[in-house]
Amino acid sequence: EAIKILKQAIPLQRAQMKMRITCSAKNLKPITAELNKLTSSGDGSSGVTLDGAPEVTGGSAEINLTIDPGMLKKVQEAALSQSKGQAVCEVLSLRETVEGDELIE
Repeated sequence: EAIKILKQAIPLQRAQMKMRITCSAKNLKPITAELNKLTSSGDGSSGVTLDGAPEVTGGSAEINLTIDPGMLKKVQEAALSQSKGQAVCEVLSLRETVEGDELIE
C-alpha cells in the first residue's frame, strides 16, 4: 500500500533493459511482426519499445529494443519461435536510465 501512495506523489517506474536480437535477414519480417504485437498495447504501457529500424548487414539483421524486465521472457520466446530457434537474444544493459534522472539520498 505504501508504493501506491508513493506513486501518487512521485512518478515511479521500473528500470528499463536494453536488448539486441540478432537473426538472419529472412527471419526479420516475422520477428518484427511478432514484436510489433508486443509493443501495441491499448494503454501504451506494453513494456517493449523498438529502438529505431532494424539494421540489416549482409545475411544477418539486428533489432535493438528497450524493454521492461518482466517482458524479457515474452520477447525471447517471440524471437525464438518466429526464427525456429535461430535468433540470438542478448541483454546489453540491465538498467537503462533516462537523462534527467536524479539520485535521491
